[in-house]
Amino acid sequence: MCAAGDPSLHSDHQMLCCSGQLLLKMQNKIKELKSDIAQAERRSVRLKDVVDNIEVKQKLEKELEELKTQQAWYMYDLKRKIHQQHKEKVDEAVQELITLKERMNPTIQKIKEKSAVLTQTKKIVHSRSDNLADKVKGACRHFAAQETEEQERRTELKDYQRQLDVLLGQLQNLPEMNEKEVAQRLKELTDKIHKSSQKIVHLQGETAEVGRAMEQKKGLIQAHKKELLILQDVTGQRMQMLRSYNKDAFRATQWLQNNRDSFNGLIYPPICALLNVKNQQYACYVENRIMERDLVAFVCEDKDDVNRLKDEMDRLKMCVNIVYSNPAVLTNYKPPLPIQQLRKYGFETYMLDCVEAPPAVLSFLCQNYSLHRIPIGRAGDYDAVPLEISIFYLDKHRYSHIASRYDGQVSTSIFPVGGTKLLQIILDQDKITELKGNIERLEIETSEEEEQLKGLREEEGQLSKSLEAWRNEKRALSSRKEERRMLAQRIGNKKDQIEQHENKAIDLVAARAAMTAVVQTCIRDQMKVLQQLRVNMEAAGQGVCGCLRAEGKAKVLHAEVTVLENSARVWKEKIKDIEKKSNAMKMELENQKLEGRDALNNLKQLLGIVSIKEITDEIRDRFQNSSLEETETHLADKNAQLSCLTTASASEIREYQESQKHLARLRDTLQELQRKVNSHLLDLQEVKNRWLPHMTRLVANISDRFSDFMAQMGYAGEVGLIEKDEDFDSYGIDIKVKFRDEQPLQQLTAQHQSGGERAVSTALYLLALQSLTAAPFRCVDEINQGMDKINERKILEMLMETEKSQECSQYFFVTPKLLQNLDYKGHVNIMVVLNSPTTLSHRRFTIKRILKRKEEIERRRSKKKGAKGV
Repeated sequence: MCAAGDPSLHSDHQMLCCSGQLLLKMQNKIKELKSDIAQAERRSVRLKDVVDNIEVKQKLEKELEELKTQQAWYMYDLKRKIHQQHKEKVDEAVQELITLKERMNPTIQKIKEKSAVLTQTKKIVHSRSDNLADKVKGACRHFAAQETEEQERRTELKDYQRQLDVLLGQLQNLPEMNEKEVAQRLKELTDKIHKSSQKIVHLQGETAEVGRAMEQKKGLIQAHKKELLILQDVTGQRMQMLRSYNKDAFRATQWLQNNRDSFNGLIYPPICALLNVKNQQYACYVENRIMERDLVAFVCEDKDDVNRLKDEMDRLKMCVNIVYSNPAVLTNYKPPLPIQQLRKYGFETYMLDCVEAPPAVLSFLCQNYSLHRIPIGRAGDYDAVPLEISIFYLDKHRYSHIASRYDGQVSTSIFPVGGTKLLQIILDQDKITELKGNIERLEIETSEEEEQLKGLREEEGQLSKSLEAWRNEKRALSSRKEERRMLAQRIGNKKDQIEQHENKAIDLVAARAAMTAVVQTCIRDQMKVLQQLRVNMEAAGQGVCGCLRAEGKAKVLHAEVTVLENSARVWKEKIKDIEKKSNAMKMELENQKLEGRDALNNLKQLLGIVSIKEITDEIRDRFQNSSLEETETHLADKNAQLSCLTTASASEIREYQESQKHLARLRDTLQELQRKVNSHLLDLQEVKNRWLPHMTRLVANISDRFSDFMAQMGYAGEVGLIEKDEDFDSYGIDIKVKFRDEQPLQQLTAQHQSGGERAVSTALYLLALQSLTAAPFRCVDEINQGMDKINERKILEMLMETEKSQECSQYFFVTPKLLQNLDYKGHVNIMVVLNSPTTLSHRRFTIKRILKRKEEIERRRSKKKGAKGV
């Protein structure tokens, strides 16, 4: 727009860009406000439902208070009635208890009197019992105990004698053994076991040491093998590096691996994945020489595969570089001088000799980067290097010999060489050889240690077997010796027990004689008592009769006491039951009294009174129309309603009020912002309606002229306007060209067209702008670079035709060369810039003299040629 068309188009476009950005910001702000309003409305609605429940809750609380008062009244009245009933029952039970006790008192007195008489009579009857029978019974019991003890002793003695015979038989059955020989053999076995154990411990330590050494070497072997795999897996490492550097190239490589059958010839993945530098020190030189876009380029051996692969990449929307190379021409690339002649300058090898890759890849690199002509060295004198070597590398620097076109003077450019990025992963053959040697050496040492370990374990096994046999023999000898000792000890114990039991024998004859003497003494004493009774019989006759009467009277009194005791027992049980009931009723009465007092206090608190006397008839009438059950039912319903009701707290009420104010502010802000957006849209649409038609016509004019120029070249093309609604920053020019009949119009990009095709398209687009530009002049620098000769000539001829118009602005075309036989128009000026130390001063420079001098030189040359022909 700045180069062609009305200058107002550019200012309008700048205005539209700023307005579009502002409009986008305001629309985004409106979306945010609407989202905030919706969120605030949802929160306000939720809080409103909670706040509205406050009135319902207050009403329910009043009804609950009334119902609780009514319930307290009924509870008080019920407790009062229950207390009165229980008090009457308790009074009746107490009176009955007093009556029963009065009736029982005479009976109890008689029972006491009869019991005293009965006791006295029994004492008289039993006063004459003597202890003679007890003495006889005691003597008999003592003799029976001695007889039982003696029988048990004899039984135990027989058992001990039998056990002793068994032990003696076992001792006789044991094999004979010499104590000294057994002791000597045990000592020998102990020494052998001790020495063998020490030897086994030594062998185990040696085995463990050899095993540890062998495991360490196995670990080193595994580590070396792992390192070797990592070193050998250069391709995988390079692919991972390619993935991080160029994702499209990595994805294209994966696609190519699965679709190789779709192409005629070989297609190689990116060069950086195949190129291996033999020496890591030279990798930086190789990477410095080759352009990065070619290091990630795919190389095709068939020309048709180039276009086919390019179409597939376009379809998959992958941006990759694809080149063609003929592997057969690799042998044509020879170094200008043998490397032996260059070693004196510090060179060691040519760049081609220090890299490895498929022939097609090397052929491409030689053709485009002359790897076969570039020597590499570590240090040397670059001034002494022959001029045939135009480019070379020494001591981390790149040197270039450039000869001037004018005077042939050679200048040397020096550039430092940086590090490596894409070629830093190489196949280190020296390291691989070293690792393989280490692995082989460690495996041989491990095999030797395994044999040594096997021998040690076999020796340890033999010693273990011998040790086990010696231990078994020692265990058997010790067991036999211990068994004989234990039997001898048990036999001694049994003999001691037998001797002790024989010493404890009891003389039953003497014991029986002692018992008989005691019995005879008791009989004699009894006879004396009988004789005394017979003497006193007559004197005690009357006493005997009195005794018999007393016994009869005692029996009668005993029967009466029994009847009275039975009757008293029944009355006592009744009295106990009545006392229990009375105590229970008293406790219940006390509880009822406490409950009634609590109910009264609760009622007074609910009614707001101090004394029971303040309850009026009006208060009593309030609670006469319903019952306790109905009141409790209503109370439970109201409590359930109140528990299910959600009400707001003080903080929620404040939050609701603040949310209403915040919602009102958001709505006001949204309304004001929408008003601004509508006003801004009107202004934006007005500018757009003024700018877009003009811009569309201008692009159409450019497209017509561009299409004409492309048609004159034998190609096709058009120019269009890229529109993005209100995103005016994204508006742009879309140039589409077609250089082959079988292809459609394609957008002008570095991926679709070659460098020459892009140069032609750009030059024609600039020519299309030439007649429309408002600038006083335009300058183009070397736009013909990369064009073939035909297109270059056609472009310049079109430039001459376009510049014939006097309405066009001046067109400065800077180029390093002039085409011969080109029809330059009269209004075209050619300015030659001569830059050389031998160039004449502008004060001495005369074009007519130079032309005249050239004519003389040409005439002399023609004369010389004629003389030679004659």
